[in-house]
Amino acid sequence: MSGLRTKLVVYTVLIVFAVAGAVSAISITLAHQASVAAFERHAKVLAKTLGEAVLEPLYELNVKLMRQQVSSVLAGESALRVMILDAGTRVLTDGTDENPLRGREFNEPYLRQARERAEWVTSLQDGVIRVAGPVQATADRRLGYVVLEYSTAQLDAEWMKHIRLTLLLAGVCAGLASIAAVFMASWITRPIKRLTDFATSIRLGSAMRKIPECGHDEVGRLADAFTDVLSHLDHSNAELKELANSLEQKVKERTQAAEAGNKAKSEFLATMSHEIRTPMNAVLGMASLLEETSLDEEQALYARTISESGEALLDIINGILDFSKTEDRSREAGAADCAV
Repeated sequence: MSGLRTKLVVYTVLIVFAVAGAVSAISITLAHQASVAAFERHAKVLAKTLGEAVLEPLYELNVKLMRQQVSSVLAGESALRVMILDAGTRVLTDGTDENPLRGREFNEPYLRQARERAEWVTSLQDGVIRVAGPVQATADRRLGYVVLEYSTAQLDAEWMKHIRLTLLLAGVCAGLASIAAVFMASWITRPIKRLTDFATSIRLGSAMRKIPECGHDEVGRLADAFTDVLSHLDHSNAELKELANSLEQKVKERTQAAEAGNKAKSEFLATMSHEIRTPMNAVLGMASLLEETSLDEEQALYARTISESGEALLDIINGILDFSKTEDRSREAGAADCAV
């Protein structure tokens, strides 16, 4: 049963690990997608808030005040770059005192999408979340644009932490499930092992007929069926043994009857041969004496015919006697072989 138990454990462990791996992968993927979506929403809200904060400074072209607003956003841990652009997408401030990008035209693809759609656009690429959107004075008047770039390093670190924690939990659960699989496999195969050991003892000639307890499930029903088969075989063996004894007795009786008939026949032939040969010898003797008397030619022929016919008949009688003797010897030899 070790082979069956090993297979059950291996298959169960493989299934557990496969399910744990699939669940972990799905959980990690969904968690990462949710975290990225939440981070993008946070960045977009922050960008919109900054757009509302720089509306008046942008209207008045107060670069100093805009730089102060941008600097407060750059103070965030994950902020990489924050820029305020004019309506022509030229940089007004990047939040630094040096402001090296001032006056340069900023024309990234995601900014072009924001200009064309007149809405806030987010883009995730190479570990950086980029947000761009217009600053509207009115529905028809656009003062400029806000551009934010945030690093996803902290998000990736949290994601890796989540991956390690998920894999650790999955490994612990898979290990516990594997231990449970070992005990479950032993519990499942225990009645099968009992039934197998019992069948082996029957094959080796054991007279025990009490089936071990195997429960009330499929294995228990198999044990009940095995009991029925065993009872049927015992009954059939008893009938076959009784039939064999009956046939043996009948063969013995018929053999004895045949031997008695053969013996009687041989005795009859021997007796008849002796009884016939005695007068036949007298006939032959008298015929021989008759041939020695003075007979004419016709009488001598008759006497010679009597003598020759008697001798032929005597040969037949001797043959019958020899045959009966041969049968007696054969029957004695057969009886000796049977005795051996």
